[in-house]
Amino acid sequence: MELPYRYEALTETDSIRLLRILPSKDVDAPLQVQLFDYILDGTLGQTHPYEALSYVWGEPVKTCSISVHSCKSSMQTLPITSNLHKALLRLRYSTLERVIWVDAICINQEDKQEKQQQIRLMYKIYTHANCVIVWLGEEADDSDQALEELRMTGSKKAVDFAHEEIVQETVAKLLRRDWFQRIWVLQEVAAARRVEILCGRSKIDGYAFCLAMDSLRESFKAHNELQTLQNAIGSITYLIRGAIFRPYRQTLGTISEAICPLGELVDMFRTHQASEPQDKVYALLGMSSDGMNSDDMSKPNLLPDYSVPYEELLNRLVQFVLSDKVHVETQKDREVAVIKGKGCILGSILYTEGNMASSNKQRVRVFWRDLLGHSKTPGYIHTPWILQSSAIPLQTGDLICLLQGATKPTIIRVYGDFSAILVIAASPPYIETWGVHLEWSDLLQQVNLSNRDLTLIWDREYLAEQLSQLGNHSAWVRSNDWRLGKPDTDTEDHLDEATRLWNCALILTDGGAFEIGQKKFKEGIANYEKAFQSQGWQTPKSKLELSAILHGIGNTYDTIPELLLLEDNADRRMIHRQCASAPLSWAIRGGQRAMAKLWLQLGDFNVNLRDEAEQTLLTMAAGYGHLDFVERLLQAKADVNTAAAGRNGRTALQAAAEGGHLLVIERLLQANADVNAAAAAGPDGRTALQAAAQGGHLAVTSMQQQQNIMDERHSKQQHKAAISLL
Repeated sequence: MELPYRYEALTETDSIRLLRILPSKDVDAPLQVQLFDYILDGTLGQTHPYEALSYVWGEPVKTCSISVHSCKSSMQTLPITSNLHKALLRLRYSTLERVIWVDAICINQEDKQEKQQQIRLMYKIYTHANCVIVWLGEEADDSDQALEELRMTGSKKAVDFAHEEIVQETVAKLLRRDWFQRIWVLQEVAAARRVEILCGRSKIDGYAFCLAMDSLRESFKAHNELQTLQNAIGSITYLIRGAIFRPYRQTLGTISEAICPLGELVDMFRTHQASEPQDKVYALLGMSSDGMNSDDMSKPNLLPDYSVPYEELLNRLVQFVLSDKVHVETQKDREVAVIKGKGCILGSILYTEGNMASSNKQRVRVFWRDLLGHSKTPGYIHTPWILQSSAIPLQTGDLICLLQGATKPTIIRVYGDFSAILVIAASPPYIETWGVHLEWSDLLQQVNLSNRDLTLIWDREYLAEQLSQLGNHSAWVRSNDWRLGKPDTDTEDHLDEATRLWNCALILTDGGAFEIGQKKFKEGIANYEKAFQSQGWQTPKSKLELSAILHGIGNTYDTIPELLLLEDNADRRMIHRQCASAPLSWAIRGGQRAMAKLWLQLGDFNVNLRDEAEQTLLTMAAGYGHLDFVERLLQAKADVNTAAAGRNGRTALQAAAEGGHLLVIERLLQANADVNAAAAAGPDGRTALQAAAQGGHLAVTSMQQQQNIMDERHSKQQHKAAISLL
């Protein structure tokens, strides 16, 4: 009777075990194998004489066994799963030995310490293999026909499209197999130099498989389910396609070996499955550009360690990808993180331009806010942005935010009264406008948009459609059995919902979604009224008073005044006194003349207050070339020579000169604007003449020089008068 196989400990750091499948001419003969130790050298990309298997374990019950030969003891048995047993039988040669690496056999699964150490080597193991063999399982559902059709399609040979629907269905069944949903296969094919795909007795080269999938893309578009299926495996075909292009000589840890940063990987592959939740992070480390070196992952404690609960690992992951300045809430057995922190809205997605399947990227067009207050941008702009494909497709209206301490933008979507993360850390955009390239690192240092208190839900269990169906935060809490940690009363519910709606309205209007923001504001105010009524409190006289009392309007109201549907002049005056010049700032930026006129008529405010970018209203109006706004502000006693604060501040005249707004400049000069006002100390500081000259505004330069001459003559006349008095 054969004894159970006993593993001997691996002695070297880079030691692995390899499996030698002994040959047999009898296809039904029991499997006999040998296990031996092997040391991987340090050269990444140089293949070794073994293959690596990529497969799905299948049912965890180990119903089959193999006989293991050992030179130190008698033959022993090792139990394995049925799916692996079938794969090894398929791989066995009739006359030659075959050397292969298989995780379930070559790693002692009972030794957690060894398992963690070997997992750290897996990317290297698959990189060194001369071929990665993908085992999809036994032949079923006409899989042989599907692979043959794919082979023919990939080779551009004629295919019998008389049975196109049948072909599509057989291919679809093949793509629904579990292998395409497993998280570990991503790293396995991402490291491969060559890929072969086996299903039963059929086989296809990995690159040919990818070419076939590309060819079928157009025919799949007519069927939503097939297109969704193909999009879902697009990231895998992208990785397989790259195998033949990967260099054969390279040093471990070089950047070209990586796919992309870890933050992008966890979003790209969030729908893939794993038997252990921790594997949804550990399986991606080898592919990440910030995880190729174990030192990078040891600092945030992300190296494989199955003793770390998943909720703690998720917390570490969020702070590594975003910033340690955010507060993260996680709960046991949930793939969810609630992220809280300060942040600002940078813009929103205008529209999507489709996926770039061959490069696994998506292209969108983005509406950027008054871009980080940058002096070289003309307020609101829109630019293209190419970023990695995500598990949840982006759509018009999605918001781009920047959390405090983060170096990469986060893309979110508002659902009812809460915001969900779609892409936690996107690759920074390349922004070029008006011939000026804006470096992202420079922009980060100049972020001066007003910070919001953001609460974002990163739910890795739900897709966009599921979140949309939930509708609101309360439904999400119930569906996730999320513990809020405080009493639950009707009044608290109304107040909490009102606050969430208010915050959603603010970020929506920050991103330019004014109509939706208006609706959220109204819903929020309605919930405040419900909270008052539930306690029998006296209801404020107006909705505006209500919002001001409960939410501290002076700190939060910096969006368009129409949003609150102001009921009368008294309402307008009350809010006007509390939020100062913010509504005027918005009206000037957006060219809303009617609204600016309304707020200027109210008076009773400091016309020289600065906005969140530290600009005065007059400087802003002059910079945009709004002569009528300039006139009204001057009539309201705006100081024509007040410079904006900061190293890059400008007077109104300097702002108008930079934009070449002749009529505005003429009016400012009439109001005794100082032509010789000093430039700001920052790198963008310019006198009025320098700003005009740099912009090529010769007429402006001439006008200002004439004013200088007049000032000089006036000064001499005053000097003579003073002398005559002495």
